[in-house]
This record gives sequence, C-alpha cells and structure tokens, in this order.
Amino acid sequence: MKSTLKVIYFSLGLCAGLFMLAACASTASQQGGEDNLTGQGWNLTLLMDKELVPGSSITALFTSAGKVGGSSGCNQYSGTYIVSGNKLQISSPLASTMMACDQALMDQESAYLTALGGVKSFTISGDQLTLKDANNQSLLVFKAQSQDLAGTSWEVIGYNNGKQAVTSVLAGTTLTAEFGKDGSLTGNSGCNTYKGTYTVTGNQIKIGPLATTRMACPQEIMDQETLYLAALQSAATYRIEGTGMELRTKDGALAADFQVKPPASTVPTQENVNSIQDINWQWVSVTNQATGEITTVPDPESYTITFFADSTLTGKADCNNFTGTYSQENGFTIKLGASTMAFCGEASMDQQYLTLLGSVVAGGPDGAGGLALENAGGEQRMLFKNGGAATQ
Repeated sequence: MKSTLKVIYFSLGLCAGLFMLAACASTASQQGGEDNLTGQGWNLTLLMDKELVPGSSITALFTSAGKVGGSSGCNQYSGTYIVSGNKLQISSPLASTMMACDQALMDQESAYLTALGGVKSFTISGDQLTLKDANNQSLLVFKAQSQDLAGTSWEVIGYNNGKQAVTSVLAGTTLTAEFGKDGSLTGNSGCNTYKGTYTVTGNQIKIGPLATTRMACPQEIMDQETLYLAALQSAATYRIEGTGMELRTKDGALAADFQVKPPASTVPTQENVNSIQDINWQWVSVTNQATGEITTVPDPESYTITFFADSTLTGKADCNNFTGTYSQENGFTIKLGASTMAFCGEASMDQQYLTLLGSVVAGGPDGAGGLALENAGGEQRMLFKNGGAATQ
C-alpha cells in the first residue's frame, strides 16, 4: 500500500509539473517552426503506422523551456528535448510513473517511449505533427489537441479542498461537470445536482454562480460537495490534454482535475467483461507474488463481491456488507462505498479483504472459471471462485 501511495503522489506531482510547464509554453503559431511545436498539446493518432488500443490516449506537450511530457497511455512521462530547425532529439530514457495497466496498454506504452527515443526530426502540416527517425520514416503522428470546452462532459478525479491540497473523490461518489454549447454548466456534486453558467476567453474561464438541489446526504459527502463547488467557482484557467482536463486558479493552483466522462454506450457489458457480471464471486485466497506466500480464506462464502452492468458492486466482508462502483477503463479499479461496521471477531479477515479490494488496479477471468484481481505491480493476487448467479 505504501508503494502505491508513493506512485500516486509522484503521478500527481508530475501532472502538476507538466501543467505548470504548459503555462510557460509559447502561443505563437508558425507553420513548421519550433513555436508551432510548443504552442499546444498533441494527441497521438498513429504509433509506427498503427492505431492505438481502443479507448486509450497518448499525449505529448513540448514547452519552450525544452521540456516534454504527457501521458503514455497508462503512466505519465517527462524529459527534455533539443530542437534546431526541423531537427528534434528527445532525451532517453524518460522519467515515468510506475502504475500497472493491462498488458495491451503496457506493450503500447513501451513501444511509444522507445519510439520517442528514436526521433530525429519533425514536420507540422496543419494540425498534424509527425515525428520521424534518422531515415526520415514516420514513427509517431499526432493531432493538435482541441481546447473547445463546449459540449464536453467530465468526471472529477480530484479537487482543491480549500487548504492548498488536492483531495481524491470519496469512494462510492461521483462528481461530474457538463459544459453546454449554450454556456450552461450542469453536473452532479456527489449528493445534489447543480447548474449555472460558464464563459471562456482563450484559456481563461469564469464559472458561476452555481445553484444546487436540496437533498441531504451523510456529512462527509455534504462537505465534499461544498468544497467541490467552491473549487469550480475558483477556476480562472483551463487546459484540456488527451482525455484529461485541469482547472486552475488565478494563482496557478489546481482547482479540479477531470477525466472524460465515458458515454453510456461504454458502460461494461456482459460480452466485453468476459462474463464477470451478475456472479457471486467468493474469495478463496491471496498470493504474495514476491514471496510466493499463499493465504487461504477458510470460509469463502463470507467474503464475496458481485459486479453489475451499471458499474455498481455489492459484497460481504464477513459479518459486514458493502457497496461501491468499479471501472474497467485503463485497467480495473474498485471504489468502495457504504459499508456496515460491525466487529466480526479477532480472526476475521474483513479489514484485509476491504483493503485489498481498494488497492486493485487489474483483474479479469483467470482462465479456469474463476476471477483474479491484482494490486499495483501485481504484488498481491486475489483469487475468487464462482459462487453462482447473483441478483442486485
């Protein structure tokens, strides 16, 4: 768990650093020149003449300070570059966070970072950037990132808590923002829905005032709602990069961090999750893959989890019941929500079970009729057996 937290903090710091570098980037636009290279963010469209893994996003941001960075599909990367005319050299190896995603994304990420190290020149034609090797062959093709906010929908990753810190969204809650083409702003603030207006001038933004419905929820959710709405209305600038967006205050502090909200059509279906849904999965063991130590669960029927098609989940942790949500976008993540809090006895594995579930970053069918879930780096591997059909 400690190593996972270090990765999260490093990733957040790297993302913040890349944004601040972006703020220093020139806004000049000269066809084929260095200024045009640094004038905007870039989204990768072709990697060695191949399209990206469906649903993935790779980005690059070149700054006038000679820095380059972005998302490599799973992790964030950063480094330096040297440019002279149309000649371009990128430092290798590049610094990167160390999150784990499914193998297709990891393979694509490795190929992308390797390709960056082989870049020798670039050309820009319209909104297309092509990075080439020493033989003038295309390695990477990018398209300039649109900064059009109108008509976009976002889900919050983190928000400013008013104490100069960015806080993750509470487990089991979802915060959203929908920017209408008519200048309207609507969304869910965790308990209530809200609405208001926004205006954009260049990369500057003004949000509010905002009004909400009057539902009551647990106090921590109400507190989150208050802080999130305040963070939104503190925003002075915005930047879209790949599938992410940041709102920042006039002082450059992060107000809120977003990812693109998946359309309803991308909610996992029975087919694309290999039939993990609507099954009463029972926890049978956890393996420490570094040491080979296997802990067997004595009563699997007391430790269960069920995934539903609407991205919600329910389960049992011994004598307690819990709910939450899950996502299979860029890996497999679980957000635990409400849970009962009874004491199940000294021998109970309920707290270990919930902690492991909360650290999951990958998972799927194990090929033998069961389910496997792993934490970052695959250090802990949980195995489940099929306990039969479940109902919501």
